[in-house]
Amino acid sequence: MIGNKTSLQSQVCIDLPPNVHSQGIIAGLNKNGPGMNFSLPVLETQIILIFAVTQAFHLILKKFGIPKFTSEILEDGYSLRPFKAFKKDIFPHDSRAILEVLGEIGYELFLFLVGVRMDLELIRRSGRKVFFTGILCLLAPLITGMVLQKQLMSMTSVFMLTKDQISKLPYTTTSYCMTSSPVIVLLLEELNILNSEIGRLAVAASSISELFGTLVIWFSTVLYRMAKVKPVHESLLVFGAVVGGILVFLFIFRPIMFWIIRQTPQNNPVKKSYVSAIIVVMLFVTIVSHYYGHTFHFMIFILGLSVPAGQPLGSTLEELFHIFISQVLLPIYVTAYTMKADFRLVDFSDPATIITAILFVFIFLAKLIGTMVAPLYYKIPLNDAFVLALILSSKGLVQVSVYTRFKDDQTASDSIFALTLASIVVTATLVPLIVKRLYDPAKKYTAYGRRDIMHLKPNAELKILACIHRSGNIPAVINLLDAACPSKENPIDIYVLHLMELIGRSSPVFIIHQMQQKSISNAYSDNVVLYFNEFVRENLGAVTLNIFTAISRPKYMQEDICRSASFVASGRSFSVAVIFFGGQDDREALTFAKRMASDSMISLTVIRVVAKNNVTGGEWDKILDTEMLKEFKHSQKGEDFAIFVEVAVKDGPETTVLLKSIVDEHDLIIVGRRFQVECPQTAGLTKWSDFPELGTVGDLLASPDLNCKASILVIKHQQQMT
Repeated sequence: MIGNKTSLQSQVCIDLPPNVHSQGIIAGLNKNGPGMNFSLPVLETQIILIFAVTQAFHLILKKFGIPKFTSEILEDGYSLRPFKAFKKDIFPHDSRAILEVLGEIGYELFLFLVGVRMDLELIRRSGRKVFFTGILCLLAPLITGMVLQKQLMSMTSVFMLTKDQISKLPYTTTSYCMTSSPVIVLLLEELNILNSEIGRLAVAASSISELFGTLVIWFSTVLYRMAKVKPVHESLLVFGAVVGGILVFLFIFRPIMFWIIRQTPQNNPVKKSYVSAIIVVMLFVTIVSHYYGHTFHFMIFILGLSVPAGQPLGSTLEELFHIFISQVLLPIYVTAYTMKADFRLVDFSDPATIITAILFVFIFLAKLIGTMVAPLYYKIPLNDAFVLALILSSKGLVQVSVYTRFKDDQTASDSIFALTLASIVVTATLVPLIVKRLYDPAKKYTAYGRRDIMHLKPNAELKILACIHRSGNIPAVINLLDAACPSKENPIDIYVLHLMELIGRSSPVFIIHQMQQKSISNAYSDNVVLYFNEFVRENLGAVTLNIFTAISRPKYMQEDICRSASFVASGRSFSVAVIFFGGQDDREALTFAKRMASDSMISLTVIRVVAKNNVTGGEWDKILDTEMLKEFKHSQKGEDFAIFVEVAVKDGPETTVLLKSIVDEHDLIIVGRRFQVECPQTAGLTKWSDFPELGTVGDLLASPDLNCKASILVIKHQQQMT
C-alpha cells in the first residue's frame, strides 16, 4: 500500500478472465451470493440501484428547490456509501472500471447531442450585446485568475509550492473560468425560464463563451502539454490532426448533413440508413481521437456541431438518444465519478489547496462583474444583469467531467478535487435559489392599463392573439376570426403565433415573419402564412395581420403566448351559446359573444345559471351582471339578436345535467374561465377537474364524460394591477 498526506492508493487483485454470466441461484449458495461474483449481474444491480435512488432522492429534494444535478451528486456520492459498507459485493473495486466505461459512453453521447442542439446560426445572428456578454464572461475571470495566480505563486514565503504543483495549477484555474452551454440550458430548464428574455440571452451568450473558450483554451492546452512530453513535430502533428478534423466536419461532413435533409421529404422521418451512418462516423471519430493522443470529448462535440440543429435531422438524433442518456447513462456517470470524491480530504494545510480556494472566490466574483458590464452598457436593468451573471457563473456536469479527468491524470490532488467538487455543489445549489428569489419573468406581462373587450371604445380595433399548434387548427381559428365580424368600422388586429415543439436544439427560436427572418423550412409555417394572408385579402381594410413562429418546449410555451382557444365550425351559419354564471370573466365572454352576434348568420343564446338560494357573488358583481344582461333579458326569438334563458340550479350535479342537455344544440359554447371561483352552481365539481387551467365549467365541457360535440371557447378577463 502506498500513501501520502492527501491521497491513498491500494492494490486490488482481479480474476482474469472475468466471469460474466451467473450460474444461477443454486450455484451461488456456496459463494458470497447468487450472481455477485459475476460482472453482468453486478452491473445490472448497480444500474437498478443508481436509477432507483436517483429518482427517489430527486422527488424529495426538488420540493426544497434543489436542482436535479445537485441531488445526483449528493445522493450518488453519499447515499450509496451505506450500500458499499453493508454489501461490499454491490460496488466491488473490479466493477468500477465497467461502470466508468458505461458512464463515459453516456457522456460521449451527451456531448454529441449538445453539439447537435447548439445552433451555429444563433451565434452568427447574435448582436453586440450577446457577443460581448459571452466574451467578457470568459475573459474577465480568465485574466483575473491568471494575474492573481501569478501573484500568489510569487509569494514563496507564504505559499511554498513544488514545481509539480506550479505546473499543474493553471489547468484548474483555467477550467474554472469556463462557461458550459449544456449546464446553462439544464439550469434554465430547472428554473422554467428557458424562454424568458434572460433565458434566451443566457443561452446565446453561453454558446458564444463556450465555443470561443473551448477553441482557445483547448488548443493552447494541447500545444503546451504535447510540447512537454513529446517532440515538437509530434505536437504539431496532433495539432494539425485536430484542425484538419474540424475543417473536415465543417466543410465536408456538414454539407453532407444538409444533403440528407434535402433528401428527406417534409414531415417525414429521416431514413434509418442515414442515422446509422452518422452513428458509425461518431464511433470512428472517437477511435481516431484516441489514436492521436486525445480523449474523444472535444472532437465528438465538434462532430455534433456539424449536424444542423432542429428538424428533421437534429430532432431525430435527439429522440433516439435523449431519454436513455439523461435518465440512465448520465446518472451512472455522475455516480461513478462522485464516488471518487470525499469532502473530508480537503486539506487547507496544503498551499496548493489554499491558493485554489482563493482563486475560485476571486474568479467567481470577476465572472459576475465582467458578465454584468455589457448588459448594463446596453441598458438592461441592474437586477436582470445580476441574475444573468449568476446564471452564466453556474457549474455542473461538464465541470465534474473536467476535474475528474484532472484527478485521473494526477493534475489535481485528492484535496483539490474534493474542493472543486464542493465548489460545484455550492454554486449549483445556491444559484438556482437566488435566481428564483430575484427574477420573475411574469412581471413584464403585468398589465396596469385597461385592455379588455367590455371597455373597448366604439369602432376601436380589437386585438386578438391566435395560437396555432398544428395545421388542422388553421381553418378553426380563421372561422372564429371571421365570426368576430371584422369590418372597416370594427377592425381587428390579429397576432398569429405558430407553436412548434423544440426538439434537436438547445435554444428556443422566435421568428417574426414580417421581417422576413430566415428560419427552418417548415410546411406548417408556410401554410399559416398562406392561409392568413388570404384571410386578410378577403377582409381588406378590416384586418391587420402579424405572424410569428415560436419553437420551444411545450412546458415553456406560456412564455410565448397567452392562453387561447379555438373552435371548429361547420359552415358559416352556426349557433353560439354563452353560459353565464356571473363575474368579470363571464361578462368579458358575453361582450365578445355580443360582437359576434352582429353577424346575421350567427344565432346567439345566453343561458344564465343562477343558484336557487340566490346567494352567488358579491353585491357589486350582481349589479354589474344585471346591467350587462339588461339588453338580453327582453330579447325574443326571431325579433332581436339573441335569446335569453335563465335556469336555477341547486349545486354542481344539477349544473352538469343542464350542460349535458344543451351541448348538442350549439356549434360553439363560450364560458368565462372563473379560475378558482367558488359558487353554489359549481359546488363539488372542482375536485374532479382534469384541466383546472380551463376553469371549472370549461373543464367540465371539455371532459369526455360530457361527450360535448360543440367547440369550447374559454375567455379570461384581464387581471389589472393597481
